[in-house]
Amino acid sequence: AIKNGKGLHSKKEVPIHRVADISGETQKAKQFLPFLQRAGRSEAVVEYVFSGSRLKLYMPKETCLITFLLAGK
Repeated sequence: AIKNGKGLHSKKEVPIHRVADISGETQKAKQFLPFLQRAGRSEAVVEYVFSGSRLKLYMPKETCLITFLLAGK
């Protein structure tokens, strides 16, 4: 890989991944809400656990961070 310049050893520029953190900004969250509701079931990775019912999730497909609250009836 080093000799052929493949993967990590290539001379190409590394692509910049922009992640939108919509957990604190109400305006951004309102923009993303209809899109996330229409998508239905989504995959996410837990970034941080604040408590048993409050999680910070990274959604790789949408490239955004959201705060997720578990609540019951």
